[in-house]
Amino acid sequence: MSAVRCPRGSIPLWGSVIPGNTGKPKRDALKIDPTLDPGEAMAFVFDPRHHHPTSTREFDTAVWHNAILRGRSGEDFDDEPYLTPYVVPGSDICVLLAAGGAYLDVSTEDESAPVARELNRHGITAFTLNYRFYPYTAPVPFLDCRRAMCLLRARAGEFGFDPEKICLGGFSAGGNLAATTAHLFGEMPEIPGYTPDDIDRVDPRPNALMLAYPKVIFTDTHDLLLPILGETFFTCDMDEAVRHYTVTNHMEKGVTPPTFLVGSVNDTVVDPGNLYAYAVRCHEIGVPCELHEFLEGGHGYGSARDRAYSPWAPPGDYRGLDTWCDLFAVWLEKIFRAPGERHYR
Repeated sequence: MSAVRCPRGSIPLWGSVIPGNTGKPKRDALKIDPTLDPGEAMAFVFDPRHHHPTSTREFDTAVWHNAILRGRSGEDFDDEPYLTPYVVPGSDICVLLAAGGAYLDVSTEDESAPVARELNRHGITAFTLNYRFYPYTAPVPFLDCRRAMCLLRARAGEFGFDPEKICLGGFSAGGNLAATTAHLFGEMPEIPGYTPDDIDRVDPRPNALMLAYPKVIFTDTHDLLLPILGETFFTCDMDEAVRHYTVTNHMEKGVTPPTFLVGSVNDTVVDPGNLYAYAVRCHEIGVPCELHEFLEGGHGYGSARDRAYSPWAPPGDYRGLDTWCDLFAVWLEKIFRAPGERHYR
């Protein structure tokens, strides 16, 4: 498939010009190793022993076989990012959800779509975001997320929710996408060949964040920076890249919105220390934060209603994990109460 197109019933993010799309073949930008098993390539990406990659070989092979050849990303730089609506009539709250996938895929059906349905069960409107990923590199995925926030706020009246009650949520790499967009993309950057429109000028800042097992600090491992930066990963000032993309360096009162955090102690893919660092920083700057760290859960569990799909969940006792969406829904109702009805600082 040459490119991903916005399916019927979904909402395209951009107009006739999509920043970052060149129409060129992605294969020309990838170093695909025909001797490398696709499963082994993906396992390499998620192996904690390989957190300091020295080549794009495994990443390129993994994204080609596991995402592009399976049609979740096009063969050319011509993909159309889009939103899929899960609208509940009468809901004044909206949640935008970005699935993870290490920026090598977007696991919508395993993460964001099940959570959108759980939120619907609580009477809350949700949208899932299909954003562009590697070999697209920064700022493209963040531009898609920013545009989605602008678009939802601009069309809030059409869907019936309050434009000041929008929560941006993400899982794993999608959590990185959400947190980075919220803290670093308040302004639309200059993009060669693209002229911002009225939608781009709408306030993109979320009123709340939900981060599920997210990667938000890079002082420990650099691996996720490779699909964010591409080949410049090997030539950039790494200390500066780590500083820039470590979200906690940019958190401050008036920028960081109230945040709901969820993860598990036995997550072997993303260190739970990411959750702790974010929560501590929220406390330091006086931003409301609720953290739920489950004893067992692994990584990549989405709504946790169905454990069968996640290869990142070691055997364990997962009772109670599937309550996190209920807790999140209650938190949203509390956060978006009228100021006089709130009971937190």
